[in-house]
Amino acid sequence: MEIADLYINSTRLANSVGMSHIRYLYDTIDWNSRMICIKGARGVGKQH
Repeated sequence: MEIADLYINSTRLANSVGMSHIRYLYDTIDWNSRMICIKGARGVGKQH
């Protein structure tokens, strides 16, 4: 498998993931801030 194939597969998989679940703090965060820091353990879903 070449790098281009990996990139295509990665993009396809990332685009297939649904974004229907929104965390309860989502609406309380000012997304226009220059920096946002959310503390927590690894793997608990802090990504936006």
